Amino acid sequence: MDASVPLASAGHYADHETVLMPSRISSGRNARVASRLRKAVKNHPFAFAVGALVCVGVVLVLAHTLKASASLNLQASPESCKFVVLGDYGRNGTSEQKAVAGAMGKYCDDKECEFIVTVGDNFYDGGVETVQNVQFNSSYEHVYTADSLYVPWYPILGNHDHKWARYHYQIDYTQFTNAKRWNFPARYYSKDFSYQNFSVRLIFIDTTVMIEDYWNDEDYDYNQMKAMNETGQMDWLRTEVRDSKADWNIVFGHHPIYSASSHGDTKELWDSLLPVLVQENVDAYFSGHDHNMQYLSNDFTVKGTVKTFRQFVSGAGSDLDFKLNQGHPQKEYAKTFSGFAGLIVSRDQLVVEFVNAKNGVEYKTTISRRA
Repeated sequence: MDASVPLASAGHYADHETVLMPSRISSGRNARVASRLRKAVKNHPFAFAVGALVCVGVVLVLAHTLKASASLNLQASPESCKFVVLGDYGRNGTSEQKAVAGAMGKYCDDKECEFIVTVGDNFYDGGVETVQNVQFNSSYEHVYTADSLYVPWYPILGNHDHKWARYHYQIDYTQFTNAKRWNFPARYYSKDFSYQNFSVRLIFIDTTVMIEDYWNDEDYDYNQMKAMNETGQMDWLRTEVRDSKADWNIVFGHHPIYSASSHGDTKELWDSLLPVLVQENVDAYFSGHDHNMQYLSNDFTVKGTVKTFRQFVSGAGSDLDFKLNQGHPQKEYAKTFSGFAGLIVSRDQLVVEFVNAKNGVEYKTTISRRA
């Protein structure tokens, strides 16, 4: 993206920098370490003093070793990628939002999450009006307060975020002085992460503009929605996946392609999004929109090869929808409870956990890496 293009009007942004450990926000992990150190000093002052002396000795020995061998590299990249997917959450801390936030804090403290992904509807009912809107505090900053959640957040837009043409304020908030976690460069973008023996590409898209029902809704700007749908997002997405050298390619959008809940299948995405995800071997698609937790899959034959499309719905960040169609032909799992999805990605497998507001795992499945 041309650096001269304002973020509010940017079409997309592809970030292909290798990320070993996301370092923009390290305060979460630092805060956890600091808290534990303070407790140790208070409860065991003598032992801490002895330990400090030992540490000084170790540092001196290490410094000597590094001097003797300048090529020694002691910084190892992590063995797995751990993060949370949260959807449909921004309700000023009501409707179980705070309970889910508390569970996320505990989950990420245990797993040491590197970042958080949101799949849209970040602020109800109609996004935010300015970068200083009170909802940035009441629905985000003052809700997700656990030390473990002070890591980079990578959001996307939902249909509620698009209302009244306000979507760009969420993008602008990335550059606001108070935004210490929020990383939202444009309507669609990608991030690459590298680990010891594998890599992951995460691709974030804007599905609302693909659905013509919103174009004709009085809460949306018809001309803006139509124009944004014609910016070549699908061509960009296909290129992002096709050119990817990553071992795992995971896409995030707000609307599900299949759904066993109130909204049902998003048929506009059958023709636009689904073919790209299947043909280009995307490993998993995560969405929100329906306020529950779902896993759906479908097999397709492409040039004689069977390819499995896997989709996860994580839309239970606050308000819930209890209407479920357990007979949906693509349904693997569907249940309504407040919660989020936890992901653990390693070289050979992707583990997805559906976690409730008490930090209990309701469902777990494992996907093997494609051949």
